[in-house]
Amino acid sequence: MRRSRLLLILLAACGVSTLQAQTVTTFAGVAGSSGTTNGTGTATRFNTPHAIATDKSGNIYVADRLNNVIRKITSAGVVTTFAGSGSAGAVDALGTAASFFEPYGITCDTSGNVYVADTKNFKIRKITPAGLVSTVAGQGVFGTTNGPANNARFGYPVGIAVTPDGSTIYVSDYNTHVIRQISAGNVTTLAGMIYVTGNTNGSGNAATFNHPTGLCLTPSGELLIADEWNNQLRKMTASGLVTTVAGTGFPGSADGAAVSATFNGPTTITLGAGGNYYIADALNHTLRAYNPTTQVITTYAGSAGLSGSSDGSIAVARFNTPYGISYSNANYALYCSDQLNHTIRKIISLSTISLTVSTTTSTVCSGDSILFTITPFGLSNYTLEVDGITYATSATNTIKIGPLLSGNHSIICTAIDSTGALATGSPISINVLPPFVPMVAASAVSFCPGDSATLTAQSGSSYLWSGGQTTASIVVKTTGNYSVTLTNASGCTGISVPVAINVLPTTPVTFTPANPQVCPGTTLSLSVNAGTSYSWSSGATTAAITAGVGVYAATVTQSNGCKTSASVTVSNYAVTNATIIPSTTQQLFPGDSVLLTANGGASYVWNNGATTAALYINQAGTYSVIATNSNGCTSTSAPVQIIPFNTATMVLLNGLTPFCEDDSTYLLSAFASGNQWYCNAQPLVGETNQTLYPSQTGYYQVRVAIGNNLVYSDSLYITVWPTPAEPQLQDTTICSGYSVQLTASSIGNLTVRWYNADINGQLLYTGNPFTTGPISTYTEYFAETVSPEGCVSASREMVVVDVLPSPVADFSYTTNYTAGNWEVQFTELTTGAATINWLFGDTGTSALPNPVYTYSQSGQYDVTLIATAANGCVDSVQKAVGLYNNTKNFVPTTFTPNGDGKNDIFRVRGERVIVEDMRIFSQWGTLLWQGKEANAQWDGMSGGAIVPNGSYFYRIRITDQSGAEQELTGTVTVIK
Repeated sequence: MRRSRLLLILLAACGVSTLQAQTVTTFAGVAGSSGTTNGTGTATRFNTPHAIATDKSGNIYVADRLNNVIRKITSAGVVTTFAGSGSAGAVDALGTAASFFEPYGITCDTSGNVYVADTKNFKIRKITPAGLVSTVAGQGVFGTTNGPANNARFGYPVGIAVTPDGSTIYVSDYNTHVIRQISAGNVTTLAGMIYVTGNTNGSGNAATFNHPTGLCLTPSGELLIADEWNNQLRKMTASGLVTTVAGTGFPGSADGAAVSATFNGPTTITLGAGGNYYIADALNHTLRAYNPTTQVITTYAGSAGLSGSSDGSIAVARFNTPYGISYSNANYALYCSDQLNHTIRKIISLSTISLTVSTTTSTVCSGDSILFTITPFGLSNYTLEVDGITYATSATNTIKIGPLLSGNHSIICTAIDSTGALATGSPISINVLPPFVPMVAASAVSFCPGDSATLTAQSGSSYLWSGGQTTASIVVKTTGNYSVTLTNASGCTGISVPVAINVLPTTPVTFTPANPQVCPGTTLSLSVNAGTSYSWSSGATTAAITAGVGVYAATVTQSNGCKTSASVTVSNYAVTNATIIPSTTQQLFPGDSVLLTANGGASYVWNNGATTAALYINQAGTYSVIATNSNGCTSTSAPVQIIPFNTATMVLLNGLTPFCEDDSTYLLSAFASGNQWYCNAQPLVGETNQTLYPSQTGYYQVRVAIGNNLVYSDSLYITVWPTPAEPQLQDTTICSGYSVQLTASSIGNLTVRWYNADINGQLLYTGNPFTTGPISTYTEYFAETVSPEGCVSASREMVVVDVLPSPVADFSYTTNYTAGNWEVQFTELTTGAATINWLFGDTGTSALPNPVYTYSQSGQYDVTLIATAANGCVDSVQKAVGLYNNTKNFVPTTFTPNGDGKNDIFRVRGERVIVEDMRIFSQWGTLLWQGKEANAQWDGMSGGAIVPNGSYFYRIRITDQSGAEQELTGTVTVIK
């Protein structure tokens, strides 16, 4: 049973070119049973599943339309809710915390992201592999607006395709009949004319569609489009050129040459094996195949015009309005969302190629790997089954598997041929011999360290011991478990039971003291732990010896007769070298002294005879100290020199020279007190601190009173650059929305820098003059000057730009078609204007506030209103006025909502018609159904059931192609 199920899965890899033995199965869900149940296979339930997509790992994603969720199915058929709470909504969140509203379209990129055409939310959504839902584009309002993705509007998006890297998304706008693109955060219209139906080929808006649905990107970057109501397969190049690939445009189910083939409501397309494409032909209840090389259309599965839910071959399989279709290269299977059966179907193909499996021997030893060769070679995805269970796969025709259990095994192989179909063959048998355990004999199992034991294995053809030896006998010297891998007469290997070898324990040799240390030139008593006898490297045989600096080894014989040895090093005590703080050369000021402090010992003797740690020196010379530590060891410090004071070091410059006068460069005296600063040999009044900030150019020095002496430092020349003057500015006035040029005067050779704030702020421009951007409100700017030396003015000067109000131009219009002409009443809605001028989009103009203008030709006119305020400020607005004679709008008088896919929907027919509100009433005036969404259409339902046969009243409010609103009323007859 397991092998049969595996065969069904692999059969799905067949391509269109062979068309042999298609097999259809119900992969998930139960025909005729809707619901939300998760689980595996037929234990699950769906509710009108629409589009379907597969990722590179073999997972399947389903837009479960009426459940308002996105479902995920593994290649084994396990169904989970990937995203969506089940309640209609547009919440961005993680997994089931998010919400959707009847999603139709779905696709995947190569990074595992899922993209959803969230149809009735009028949005494009994205789901990460972790299940995080976000909105890629769309305000959530019906419309045709392009531009930034978050401001764009869609008109019932149903089809979606994405480039492998996810950078570009294509969307089919079902009710506006156009193909849209989302790239770099912007939405554009690539092809089709908004609200215009047709099947015209051409570039961009020269082409027309009639409710385009499914999209499929080809490997060359072209876009295949299922043009549903045109019953055609269309193609759009990267430059926007649209052509017809297949279908005459008339409903039917004819196979053959693509140009003469017919479809009936094609919904989705997918690229399958061998470069062939598959189409869900919904109203024919079939899956069609398109070979782009031969330009031929064939029926791949199902029977045209016969709905049902049967599984099996193409002759017996039946579908009920299949909507979504997707081919999985990972699973070699074609998956279909069988919409009105509420199921997910799977289609696979069997190859006519028969495989042969061979190996070097039919009998192998337990634990051995086995190499299988499968013919013919050149196929792909070779898969080996052992006793009905998939065991290994390979890209080549050789497969090596690991050890099998003892006994007989049945082996069979499958592979995928060049068309993607599954090839198989007859099984072969493999006998795996039982394992055996070799015997090992030991000469001893315990001994003293340094002794050994001999281990001998039973007779065999080869040996490999756990220690790496390859002889029949080995000698071991350490504690451990020893085993041998032995090959017997049958050529099979076995591992012996480990032999436990024990080396007798010994007490390590320890020394007292454990870390022996002596002062240089002295000795100590060194001893070892107790034993029955002793032997030292020095020749001594006693437990204790007298030792100086050096290495000593000792051997102690213990009570079990085993001997242990060890060595110890007798070293000198660590002696901390004596130091003097400070350790560098010191200057001795006249009448002063220098404090030297000794470190590194417990007692000290200076070279001048002093014995204290601290010593005051009042004579120049060289000084050192001998320190004795707590162990009685001595060391001598490095000498420290005391030299007479140098006046060149009395003043330190902290900063740069020359410098700007408001900088922080200063002079620092070497003395904390007793200072008097001089500039150009003159004392600076009040400047007696240790720090001096120079304010003028000149020679600076400091005089210090040291004891009874006055000491003058060397002179230091300082240059101080002056601060530049502030710029002179003139306030100005402009109209709202204009730029202005600001100029600073009286700046000489200074540079001007412009800012948006008095302090800090953003640097707007460097130079003079400065031209601002457009200004709409009162604005302040600030300027400072910079000298050639880099000094900045003390403050920034402010200039004010006052803004005069500009008028706000606006107008509305109404149209009236009379006797072949269009009379348009224009109404001026401008605020703040003194004069008005009109440009009517042809040659006409007017200065009247509310003119009536007559057009003799239909079309779209760009009308411009120019408003001028009393202060001279101007504003203008331009609007497109569409003038069309609505002659093609009509409402059907009957429809048949019986689920056969033909005339099931009651809707307004016509060009550029937007349904604003549709209401259905009984013959007694009771409201039975109302649709307020854009382009609403009635499916005959009221109160959860289809209404009885009879006549019903309708009232429909529409916006026609000229932008005018109309109300349509009448009766429609329901016939089931």
